[in-house]
Amino acid sequence: MAVVFLSLYKEEAMRVTANGHMRRSAAEWRGIIERYRQSGMGINEFCAQEGIRVGTFELWYRRTCSAEPRRGQFVEVKPLSGSSQWFSHSA
Repeated sequence: MAVVFLSLYKEEAMRVTANGHMRRSAAEWRGIIERYRQSGMGINEFCAQEGIRVGTFELWYRRTCSAEPRRGQFVEVKPLSGSSQWFSHSA
């Protein structure tokens, strides 16, 4: 039980590295990006307010966006076996 607690604690906690930078989990970045989307601010303004480097924010923004399902993407559709009877091949 203690191992599970320690693992969850490590995942959720922000950590400060030796050079003073904050190390955030993917879950924390998803929350930051959601706040950005709701803020109505530009990236530079938002990052300045949050104390985040713009380059780091942009990296995580791209990662988050590429992991989200996209609307309007093509999906492969395969015909059911034996369904060719429904299609007329005459022109």
